[in-house]
Parts: sequence; structure tokens; C-alpha cells
Amino acid sequence: MSRVGVLQVTITYQPLGDFQQWQFDNNSGANSSGVWHLYMLRGVANTDQKPQPFTFNINQVQGHGKTPVENGSLEANFPDGYLLPLTYSKGVVPGATETVPYGTGVFFMVFEDGANAPGSGIPFLQYAGKPNESVVMTVLDVTKPPKNVGTLNKDTLETLHSDQNNFEANYLPDGTKQ
Repeated sequence: MSRVGVLQVTITYQPLGDFQQWQFDNNSGANSSGVWHLYMLRGVANTDQKPQPFTFNINQVQGHGKTPVENGSLEANFPDGYLLPLTYSKGVVPGATETVPYGTGVFFMVFEDGANAPGSGIPFLQYAGKPNESVVMTVLDVTKPPKNVGTLNKDTLETLHSDQNNFEANYLPDGTKQ
């Protein structure tokens, strides 16, 4: 149900993997005091009955009080082409649904301090919108929790990339299952 004067937007995403260690080339890291959650962004739908312009900003996504930019050196060592740039933003015109442009990574990560073991359930996200925005972040498939990948490396990243491709083939950017 639409609230008068409040922009309503749906952002679709899927948690893909959880890990506490990573290794890319000769660089590695670990943090046993929490869990990195790796997500894919599927789309941003600005399809309210009377939508207003909306700008999606990855820095407004929050999980457990943190944003994707608060994850430290892991991003600097991540292979090119997988992660959304930490400065990513996208205008979504009224009545439209947008996806990440081809060639731009769709993955983003949020670190959860004091988290349970990787793979312990679906880590839900929120969007810190403006007071006149009602933004809902929706998981594409709540029956598919993130995989505990152990150590994130090039091989496990390729597996998660394959999972991402399957979600993109089965779900429209607005979250509708095809």
C-alpha cells in the first residue's frame, strides 16, 4: 500500500556466501571475530503508483550497522570485475527498474562483527533512505541461504559467480521469478 508523499522503492538482492578468510594471489586475510557476507545486487525498482526520481547509492545499504565501504583491505585485493565500486550510485527514473550495467561487478560485502559461524542463516539488509523514501530490500530466494565457502579465493569466487548467473537467469530485477 502506497503512503501519500512517500517514494516507494524495492531493491532486490541475494546473499551468496559467507567467509572468515580470503586468499587472492599472494594476499590473504582473516577475521575470526565475525563474518564477511557476500551479496549480489539484482535490481532497483521505482515502480510506485506515483513514483518520484530515486538515486540508489551502495553506501546507503546497511547490514548489522555497517555499510559495504567499512570492510577494510579485502576490497583492495579483490579480483577486478566482481565488486560494485564502493562509490556506485544509479539514478532510477519514475516507473523504471534498473540493473547494474553489464561489465560492472554486482557483488558487495558487509562485515558482521561477532557473527555466528558462516552459513548460519540469511543476513538481511536495510537501506538508509531519506525521510520521504520507503525503501524495501528484498531477498530473491529466502530458501537459499548463503554458502559457507570457508576461504574465499578465485575458485570459490567463480562458484559464487555461477550462482549469481543462475539467480539473474531466474529472477527479474524487480524480484519476480521467471
